[in-house]
Amino acid sequence: MRVIVAKTFVFLFLFKLLDISLFLALLPLDQRTVVQQGASNEGDLGPLYRGGMREDMVAFGDSRIRYQLDAGILKQTTGLSTYNFAWEATPFDQQFFTLEEYLDRNRRPRAVIFEADPLSLDPAFFKFQTLWFRPYAGYSARVADRIFTSVTEKYANRFVRCLAFRGRVLPILRSAFSSRPVSGNSPAGTVPILRGHPPRGLKLDFKSFHINEARKQGFRQLAELAAKNGFVLFLISTPEYRHDQRLNARDADAAYHFFESLAKAYKTTFYLNYARDARFINQDDLWFDAQHLNRDGMVPFSRIVGADIAARFGDGTNKILTR
Repeated sequence: MRVIVAKTFVFLFLFKLLDISLFLALLPLDQRTVVQQGASNEGDLGPLYRGGMREDMVAFGDSRIRYQLDAGILKQTTGLSTYNFAWEATPFDQQFFTLEEYLDRNRRPRAVIFEADPLSLDPAFFKFQTLWFRPYAGYSARVADRIFTSVTEKYANRFVRCLAFRGRVLPILRSAFSSRPVSGNSPAGTVPILRGHPPRGLKLDFKSFHINEARKQGFRQLAELAAKNGFVLFLISTPEYRHDQRLNARDADAAYHFFESLAKAYKTTFYLNYARDARFINQDDLWFDAQHLNRDGMVPFSRIVGADIAARFGDGTNKILTR
């Protein structure tokens, strides 16, 4: 019995010692240090967290928005200053999270572009990447709580509770040991260029696709957020090389019909569907791979999207476009 008590005491003592050590390590840190680490990366999220952005239009999505919509061309065609926050393999909930962070710190935009791909409705394909937000955890309680939850779920939930960490302590500690870029930016005129075209016979097959009801509710909340904050929401389905090779027509149409229903139900929501646009889908020389236009395709596509947005901005009648 004495041995058990002694071991328990030693165990608790070591835990307390570790707790004190971590506290002392965190003591010199403040929120400005963490934010500056992020700002020095010149990453996608740096301008957002520095605050004061006054863009007329911001875009969110994964690589299909990042590589296929040039902010400079959108500005030329719409007259709206534009910043593209899209990045590779980001799911809808991460895009929505980033938009909320943007609205908290920057001037409300007049318009928001959001990717509306069928896979946006299936959470099985992409996971929320908390790593990207790590340098900004000391500046945003929402980010800190999100990272804390992710870390505790994946690694050491019980251990963290024993150390009595608050929701924002662990991510600040993690950020103190890394200043890796969280992403790259796409301000006007600096969209990354994809060159080449897809090999013939390339086929993508996502047989496990299914529409998730929670994701549908998330898009409804996005449309409600637009109405509440007074900005125009443009949901965009981008072209796809030789469309319908990933999903059967029934699954794809179910997703497109859902996005159309949002545009019909919410006054400030529009839906622009270019998924089967004949100007792109069968033109081999316009593609980098089966899901991304190269430069020769990106430039005309950006101009088309900009013109379609400009034609609908301030006009709430022609809310759905299908190519």
